[in-house]
Amino acid sequence: LLAPLARLKALKRATLPHPDLQDADIETLGKWWPALVYLHIGTLDADDGESGELPVWRTRMTPAAYSVAAKTFKHLESLALPAHLPDGVDGGAAAELAQQSKLCALVVGDVPDAGTRAVGIVDALLEIFPKLTTLDCHAAEVTERFETVLVSRRL
Repeated sequence: LLAPLARLKALKRATLPHPDLQDADIETLGKWWPALVYLHIGTLDADDGESGELPVWRTRMTPAAYSVAAKTFKHLESLALPAHLPDGVDGGAAAELAQQSKLCALVVGDVPDAGTRAVGIVDALLEIFPKLTTLDCHAAEVTERFETVLVSRRL
């Protein structure tokens, strides 16, 4: 469905509210749109499914999608993905991922078990996106941890 847009090499902003994408599709979008600075594909929200189950299209991306986006989009400044957040990044991968230094805004949705996962999530996101200054998240624990880390970095 998106293939006809592949010719838009200078595209700077893309919002795809309900795509059926996987992690590998992020790499394809990066080849099509190398100048992208704003990519919002949506987020996972607890109220997406009335039965408490997320629609299938919302669950096809894995936590690795954040790493793929970091490697693929060198100019990206704002990102939203319908993927669960990573719990951590191993040391070897972190050094490679730190190359994405422009992303400053990230929008994420619901975080299951936010109280126990907040530290690992925030640490992983900051390893992947070291210049991140804005994190929009439904889970207060994640937002509070992020703000605490930002304050400590400024001191």
